[in-house]
Amino acid sequence: GVSAARSRAMAEARGDAILFLDADDWLAPDALERLHATLETMPGAVGAYGPFTFMPEDAKPGDAPPRLKLGPYPSGDILERLLVQNLFANGGHVLLRREAVRRAGPFLTHLRYGEDWEYWIRLALQGPFLLVPGLEPVLYVRQRRGSAYHRMAHDPKAFIPVMDAIYSNPLLLERFPPARLAALRRRAEAENAWIVGRELIRHGERGAGLRRLRASVAAAPSPKRALLLAAAHALPVLPRPLRGPFTPYPG
Repeated sequence: GVSAARSRAMAEARGDAILFLDADDWLAPDALERLHATLETMPGAVGAYGPFTFMPEDAKPGDAPPRLKLGPYPSGDILERLLVQNLFANGGHVLLRREAVRRAGPFLTHLRYGEDWEYWIRLALQGPFLLVPGLEPVLYVRQRRGSAYHRMAHDPKAFIPVMDAIYSNPLLLERFPPARLAALRRRAEAENAWIVGRELIRHGERGAGLRRLRASVAAAPSPKRALLLAAAHALPVLPRPLRGPFTPYPG
């Protein structure tokens, strides 16, 4: 699987830094230069990452993105933010110090979903992540219909193993009291419900998606999510350009 392949690549790597690029995606021409320059500004940083943007399934390198993804892109100690949600599209816009990767160890091969998220958290426990200056993407991510979150939506227990792997890490108890960790896990579960709900709606399963969105907002209320939930309920009367994150996948 992908976890075993990445772990094997890490073991074989001989450079000072590592980046995991998925076969469907592509880097900006200056991506590695920008990532490396940023990483070199702080010797104690475990990695550097830059903005990314989603591309249609039939896109090719050189095509203009439909829109830029504006964040959030936090920098520094991002551990608490990572415990709530995976901030990275994948490893293609993250340049990691090889020494930090060695200390973190291999990917967990028993995880079907979220193995990269669990790994970023192990890295963030070691030190800060730096953000490349500017909003120009370093990575172009090909967006496909068969997303992991859509598949996960039809298997309610699929998300439990990665949550257990993340929140059972004993090093977290050295950074957060148990009550704080429990609260962060509840927020992470609400965030996952939101993403699954959004993906269900984008795949045409609006009723199931709305139920997930409502559960997410009930568990972790916010004004922005409340407005988006109202928009999701109004989708049948909204023109396509106004559907934002709930825009259906092509085809």
